[in-house]
Amino acid sequence: MLKIYSDRTKRFNKEYLFYKARHRTLASVRIVSFLLWLATIIYLFNEREAALVFLFSLIYFVFFALLIKKHNKIRFQYALHKGLVDINNTEINKLKNDFSNLDTGKRYIDKDHPYHIDLDVFGVHSIFQLINHTTSDFGRVQLSKWLSFPSSKMVITERQKAVKELGKNIDFLQYYEATGKIQNDNFNIEDFKDWINSDAEHSYKNYIHLRWPLFAFNALVLGLLYYFDLSFGIFIPFLVLNGLVLRKVFASLKTSTEQSEDGDKQFKSLYEQILLVEQNNFESAKLQEITKVFHQSPKPSLALKKLTKLLSFLESRGNFFYVSLNVVFLLDLHLMAAIRSWKSKYRQDIDLWIDGLARLEAVISLASFHHTFPEYCFPTITDNSYNIEGKNIGHPLIHKEERVSNDVSFGKKGEVGLITGSNMSGKSTFLRTLGINMVLAFSGGPVCAETFQLGRFNIFTSMRTQDNLSESVSSFYAELKRIKQLLDQLSREKEPVFYVLDEILKGTNSHDRHNGALALMRQLQEEHCFGFISTHDLELSHETSNDPKVDNFSFNSEIVDGALKFDYTLTSGSCKSFNASHLMQMMGIKIKENEK
Repeated sequence: MLKIYSDRTKRFNKEYLFYKARHRTLASVRIVSFLLWLATIIYLFNEREAALVFLFSLIYFVFFALLIKKHNKIRFQYALHKGLVDINNTEINKLKNDFSNLDTGKRYIDKDHPYHIDLDVFGVHSIFQLINHTTSDFGRVQLSKWLSFPSSKMVITERQKAVKELGKNIDFLQYYEATGKIQNDNFNIEDFKDWINSDAEHSYKNYIHLRWPLFAFNALVLGLLYYFDLSFGIFIPFLVLNGLVLRKVFASLKTSTEQSEDGDKQFKSLYEQILLVEQNNFESAKLQEITKVFHQSPKPSLALKKLTKLLSFLESRGNFFYVSLNVVFLLDLHLMAAIRSWKSKYRQDIDLWIDGLARLEAVISLASFHHTFPEYCFPTITDNSYNIEGKNIGHPLIHKEERVSNDVSFGKKGEVGLITGSNMSGKSTFLRTLGINMVLAFSGGPVCAETFQLGRFNIFTSMRTQDNLSESVSSFYAELKRIKQLLDQLSREKEPVFYVLDEILKGTNSHDRHNGALALMRQLQEEHCFGFISTHDLELSHETSNDPKVDNFSFNSEIVDGALKFDYTLTSGSCKSFNASHLMQMMGIKIKENEK
């Protein structure tokens, strides 16, 4: 995969440099052409050729408009290929386990969520950074929901088919993403939708109705002036009248311009993305469902193309040429009429388009993840809710050269997997490995495993409970609150729950910890749940060794030539080696042999 992305980076970079050079050339042509127009206009004014000034300016306006159109196309290709270079470089970095400068999705973290914080769903070096390929805020929100709320078995299965299909089409994935990267990240789609749903133009309908009569009258007067070679001064009163009419609608259009600022760039990207979707026919039922709205008539791409042009005109209202023609031909009235017409025809479709694109971007993220890591498998969702089986299950946020994978076969209602182990032996990493892959599985994506099958259940974790001085909460009390959250969920919901409790009740004395942990285990065994509990309490493991609803597992270490060695391998049975004393000695604490 490194070679594939490296080759694509070289190819797109070559094309990027080509369009960059053409972009600079056209920018120079625009400047030179403007200076030539200005020099010609000054000369014609000195020669008192008012009619030629108007005619030449009109011709130049058309030429300049075509030049801008050409320049914008080159600018788009320039930005597109810059995005393609960045996308492939990002995938190379991900393969190297480098997520720096990627969106963390931290804003989506809910501290009371059943597993957000413990499983690194969002934040620095998170699942979100690993799989996110969205290009819009609504796409990122959709992906965050898929990672936060397990889907049903049917939805997961349908998403997997969609992800597999798109995962084979790397060009579609990357061109869609690169196109979206061109848009303005600061653009607020909700503010724009408020503008679309407003009908401020309705108040000016009487002025809008005047646009064609006034346009025809002004054109007729100008024609008479030119034909009879009359003084242009005769037209000044008509210009004053036009200015008074334009003044009436100025405030409304100014507000529209502010509310839709940069909308032309945003919807130019959306237009190109939707056009790309319209040009592809998908096979999976989920993709057909998502993109159905883009294969209707009239085509959404055409509607967005028209909207883009209208927004571009709004942005250009301060342009010298626009102002010059506006005062003569009342362009603002025509623009307001076109905006009103577009809103009336398409405002009901905006939400459907945005929803379709949001879900498509979430699928694209999972498909891009699948393409980058083709060795990851798609899990099987079984009808047995209390079931986890997998071979070579690894942590996707750990580089493959450092990753240690484990096999797991576990699960029945009420079953507790009790994990004992020495410090730093891999207990917490293993628990997160299971949880993270479950999150990926329930979102519809591939998982870091050779094989993986599991039932459909909810996930709950208690691993990173911390004290909170501002709320006078100790770490022990924070853990108790977290456990209460689990018990409340079990009493409130009837769906099966898979739980992960790491270093259970670590904030209290050994006697209370042992009794509390044992009581909690007995209570959980009677509920509609199953899961893993890790502990340093070896006595707890021994005491439950004959319990049919408790499976004992462990992670062990050994001391070789005075150094600690870990294999990070899950083993059946209780832990046989602990290393706290040796670790303390390594830190300089003098422990006598009889104190170990």
